[in-house]
Amino acid sequence: MKVIKTIFTLYKNYKPLAFFSIVSIILFAIGLVFFVPAVIVLFQTGEIKVPSILVSMLLFVCTLQSLFSGLILDNIINTSKQNFEMRLIDCEYRLKEKKQ
Repeated sequence: MKVIKTIFTLYKNYKPLAFFSIVSIILFAIGLVFFVPAVIVLFQTGEIKVPSILVSMLLFVCTLQSLFSGLILDNIINTSKQNFEMRLIDCEYRLKEKKQ
C-alpha cells in the first residue's frame, strides 16, 4: 500500500495537470450521478430534489477547482524547469569564463 501511495504522490508531483484532470473527470461523473436523477424527477413530478442538486453543484465546483489547480501547478512546474535550465546555462557560461 505504501508503494502505491508513493507512486500516486510522484505522479501528482511530476504530472499535476494529468493527475488533477483525472480527479476532475471522476468528480464530474459523480456529480452527474446525482444530477441526472434529480432532473428526471423534476421533469416527471415537478419536485425539486434540493439535496441531490446541492451535492451535484458542489461536486461540479470541486471539478472546476481541481482542474484549475492542475493548470496552476503545471505552470509552476514548467516555470521551475525553465529557471533550472537558465541557472544551468549561467553556470556553464561562468565556467567557460574562468577557463579563459
